[in-house]
Amino acid sequence: MKTKSKKSKKGFTLIELVVVIAILGILAAILVPVISGFIETANQATDNANARLIYQSVAMWFAANNSAGSSEFPAELEPYMGSTTYPTVKSQTFAGAFVASVDVTGKISVSTGKATYDSSIGKLVVGTAATTAGGS
Repeated sequence: MKTKSKKSKKGFTLIELVVVIAILGILAAILVPVISGFIETANQATDNANARLIYQSVAMWFAANNSAGSSEFPAELEPYMGSTTYPTVKSQTFAGAFVASVDVTGKISVSTGKATYDSSIGKLVVGTAATTAGGS
């Protein structure tokens, strides 16, 4: 009499592996946009902090010099900003490069290619020309 040997059922079937891969794909499709949204929010916060730093540095420079200036500030702002170059803009929302100026009335302007720093709210605002007079 022949005896049947039991087959070892170790491991996963192909169907089980395909189901797991499909579930992982669905999770990745959901999480990637969420994570990239967090990254953009963090980049915007960094840009707002950098714009505030530049604005405050220009205000201190203006208080000490009381004269108009332009985007050639970085070398003159080094004692106030701690750097001879402006930080880079990280957010895609505010794309461009930081530019700062003070006009003859003392109005300070800090902007990127798409946004201007509004000192009343402490943030970069897209598509406006918000500036503050008096260097404060």
